[in-house]
Amino acid sequence: PGEAKPALPPVAQVQEADVYNDLVGPLLQKRCVHCHSPQKTKGGLQLHLPEAIGKGGENGPVLLAGQPGSSPLIQRLLLPHNDKKHMPPIQEGQLTETEIQLLHWWVAQGAAYTGKVKSLPQGPDMQPVWTALQTGNHATAADKVNTTGIPTGEAPMPDAQ
Repeated sequence: PGEAKPALPPVAQVQEADVYNDLVGPLLQKRCVHCHSPQKTKGGLQLHLPEAIGKGGENGPVLLAGQPGSSPLIQRLLLPHNDKKHMPPIQEGQLTETEIQLLHWWVAQGAAYTGKVKSLPQGPDMQPVWTALQTGNHATAADKVNTTGIPTGEAPMPDAQ
């Protein structure tokens, strides 16, 4: 499988960073746009511009502001790697836990395309994410991060009725 190496360079002053332009946009550019752009539009979805993200794909919206658990973009990141709907595809570079946490937080806070990190609500559970983004050391922080209710590992299958 594609390794989970940080897609973003360290961000020295993460609280001063513009959430979309400095963090989310570059992350989508690095991890998603090669398959979801005007040149290659898998699933009818383009992720290169806010307007395109807002349009969604052939299955409808990919982001539901304030609802990361119901947003297909987040759901697909959290699927087991061997699930054919998992994104990015297993052979591609995978997002780090820190990057997934960042996207989850961004959607939970309303998926705004303007504003600095410091202008949005953030609990103590996000501190390891900010530290990881500042240092570029995602692997270490990822071990401590999962306090926001994002499942790790494979979800158990529901019992058949």
